[in-house]
Amino acid sequence: MRLLVWFAIVTGLLMAGPAQAQVTPGEQAVLNGRAADVLAVLQGKRAESEVFGRNFQIEVSPEKLAAIVSQLEAQLGKLTGASVTSATGPGMASLDLQFERATAGAVIALDPAPPRLVSGFRIVSVGAVSDAPGTKSITEEFASMPGNAGFAVARLDESGPVTLDARLPDQLFAIGSAFKLWVLDAVAEEVAQGRLTWAQVVPLGPPSLPSGVMQDWPTGMPVTVATLATQMISISDNTATDTLIRLVGRDRVEARLAASGHSKPAAMQPLLTTSEAFRLKLGPQAARDAYSRSDGIGRSKIVNGLPAGIDVAQTDISGLAGGKPVAIDTIEWFASPADMVRVLDTLRRRSDSQVMAILGVAPGMAPELRRSFTAAGYKGGSEPGVLNLSWVLRRPSGTWYVVTASWNNPAAPIDNSRLEWLAQRMIGQTK
Repeated sequence: MRLLVWFAIVTGLLMAGPAQAQVTPGEQAVLNGRAADVLAVLQGKRAESEVFGRNFQIEVSPEKLAAIVSQLEAQLGKLTGASVTSATGPGMASLDLQFERATAGAVIALDPAPPRLVSGFRIVSVGAVSDAPGTKSITEEFASMPGNAGFAVARLDESGPVTLDARLPDQLFAIGSAFKLWVLDAVAEEVAQGRLTWAQVVPLGPPSLPSGVMQDWPTGMPVTVATLATQMISISDNTATDTLIRLVGRDRVEARLAASGHSKPAAMQPLLTTSEAFRLKLGPQAARDAYSRSDGIGRSKIVNGLPAGIDVAQTDISGLAGGKPVAIDTIEWFASPADMVRVLDTLRRRSDSQVMAILGVAPGMAPELRRSFTAAGYKGGSEPGVLNLSWVLRRPSGTWYVVTASWNNPAAPIDNSRLEWLAQRMIGQTK
């Protein structure tokens, strides 16, 4: 139920600078030298302590750095070179890292004082990957994942979505917080019908558990509908989500499932608030078993009988934060890759520009990749055993696409980075 952060592979103490800056020849030489030193560390030819500052070493150990390089090379081939593409300020530069099958963009920052160690380093983007002989196709990679995984890459024509590539596009998967796309659609419909406005001020509802920040805000605090929707999508705020569901009405959110073309709306009925999902997952096993055995009417009765509210301060969510999956086959929100395509197509077709603006606050990709698109919206969802990544994208040609992927494993937590890497290849298909 937390927001997935895209592609933060290595982060140090790094501040963003201007796109390009004038530096002295001496400073340029220092940056070039440190780029070569970083390459040597990543290739295992120099010790991290000889090149990186102490604060960076505390945050990113040699073992972690080696593991990241290993992961990159598994996808892109051997790391062969590094070069400064532009100096972005004193002690700051953009780099190209050359792998056998792709080039990755990176940024570095240097300490101002001698010996000018590297204080910040981050890999921010990967270019198109050329598959080596024997490289598994995206479909084969998905088929090899523990549990079950599916995806869809679709072009959004005016006549409807056209599937370009897919695996199990019609199979339902648990999608975590990606269900909030239907809440956004319901809010947008209320605005379109004149029953709400984005600027309307409403009281913040009772707290849910994180993700988000609004669980720490006073209940009843006046906030706008636009603020709630933006928090819900951009940082996956659960308290904002539940406030909007109560404001719009559960029945109207459920109505948007059918209106957007969801293949099996009953699978998401009753549409759980995040607080209800937490109370079921963290509550007695008997309640979870009863919920799993019940039909829609029976589940609604169980939900209506849940204890009121949730004590944020006293509730231990450590088991859900990184432990074994809990009831992801039953106490969840469900949609197929094709359903995700349809709801994102529904949202991008809305004439209200506020909708895409909300989806685009946190586009789920590095800035360098974001610049490849004239519009980019993102929502994901995750908990142990569940991961969904979903984008709606517009290329400079004006063509719209959806890229969506889901991975479920009821038996064990999943490797989020594995799906993120595959998503990188999938986004490359939107050309």
